[in-house]
Amino acid sequence: MGESADRLAQSITAMSGGRLDVTVYPANTLARAFETFEAVSAEAADMYHSADNYFGSKSPASDLYFAFPYGMTADELNAWIGFGGGQALYDEVDAPFNIKPLFCMNTGVQMGGRFTKEVNTAEDFKGLVLLHAGSRPQGIAPHGRHRREHSGRRNHDGAQIRRH
Repeated sequence: MGESADRLAQSITAMSGGRLDVTVYPANTLARAFETFEAVSAEAADMYHSADNYFGSKSPASDLYFAFPYGMTADELNAWIGFGGGQALYDEVDAPFNIKPLFCMNTGVQMGGRFTKEVNTAEDFKGLVLLHAGSRPQGIAPHGRHRREHSGRRNHDGAQIRRH
C-alpha cells in the first residue's frame, strides 16, 4: 500500500496547488500498524491509509468496504460507493469514531477459499481452519449449528487465523 499512499499524497498536494502537503510516514512511526484507526480517531494523526477490514472489531460493517469472502466484485463495490449510497453509509459507519472515510483502493472480492478437500455444503466447513482479514466470516458458519472458535492470532500481514 506504500506506493498507493505516496500517489495519494502527491495528488492531494497537486490538487490543492501546494496548499496541502501530505507526508507519508512508514508503518510503526506515528502509530503501530494496527493502531492507525485509533490514532486518527484520537486526532494523534490526520489520516491513515489501510484496509478498514483490519478494524472490523470497531465496527463489523467496515468489512463491507473491502475484500471479504463471497462479496462484491471490484466494479460492483466501486459503483455502490460512488453511485449507490455506499459512501453515505461508510460515512455513517465511521462518524462515531471521528473519521471521514475516503475510498482509495479496491482489491475486489476475496476467494471463498483454497481448500485441501472439496467443499459442497455448509457441513463441509466444519473443522476447517480459515485465514481471513478482518471480522470473522459470519456467513460461512452452518445455520443452527454451534461453532467452536479460538481467539484469533495475527500472522505476518495482520490476517486472522480461526478454526471453525
